Amino acid sequence: MPALITPTMEKRQNIDEQIEAINLLELETKARELLPQAAYDYYASGANDEITLRENRVAYERITLLPRMLVDVSKRHMGTTALGEPVSMPILIAPTAFQGLAHPEAEVATVKAAGAANTLMKIVYRMSCFAADPHFSSA
Repeated sequence: MPALITPTMEKRQNIDEQIEAINLLELETKARELLPQAAYDYYASGANDEITLRENRVAYERITLLPRMLVDVSKRHMGTTALGEPVSMPILIAPTAFQGLAHPEAEVATVKAAGAANTLMKIVYRMSCFAADPHFSSA
């Protein structure tokens, strides 16, 4: 399933508009086109000398998929559990600071997307919205 990003406010006709990307390079290219330069630079950069960012890219590029040929895939299930909670796939949403740079609903939109995908999101310390928001309440 392609990843989805939502264009920034000034380039968006409809807040629910989504753009498909089938790999990280396409996703980064779309982000560069749609985000304000300062926001893109923030998301694309790393701390200090960006050593960890480079090492993460190299490690990611070493990952390969081993396709299984002539295997019945008509009934597949990617569901598992994470932290004791059932999730639809072994993909969780990692913390990302200042999501409000990319979307007006910030972390609230990401929480909604995680819920819609039946997966989990780790809330980050530097949120664009306040933890008092009803979407984040424990009630």
